[in-house]
Amino acid sequence: MEKALENATGQKTDIDLSSGKAVIETGEGKMEVDSEAKTWPSDIPGDVPEFTFGKVKGVTTSTVDNTKSWNVVFEEVQDGSIDKYDALLKEKGFETVIMKMGDGGSIQAENNKYNVFLMGGEGNLSVGISVKKPE
Repeated sequence: MEKALENATGQKTDIDLSSGKAVIETGEGKMEVDSEAKTWPSDIPGDVPEFTFGKVKGVTTSTVDNTKSWNVVFEEVQDGSIDKYDALLKEKGFETVIMKMGDGGSIQAENNKYNVFLMGGEGNLSVGISVKKPE
């Protein structure tokens, strides 16, 4: 797998699968996939409200160009959770755009520090958070 990534990217790549996580490091950054994660990552800044309306199924964390991002995947998501999370984001000062589609939908939210993107439906959902680069 390392060789395939090195051939594709032209960069030295290290992959560590020893801890139940997949950790991929290249010259541009690091990505960690934890399919066994069951909780909201503790290193997500407190400025971003925790999504508590479902069960965490897995977490991917990336650091590229010293900018960190998280993607948290949920299952068993409660009905009405998109509206509830939209309200929590607004309470924290985020500007949001919400789109509803049948039983699912999405939220795009941002403040001066973070971008948040939520998308899901039919009991499954993911929340992506990224730190904005300073201008």
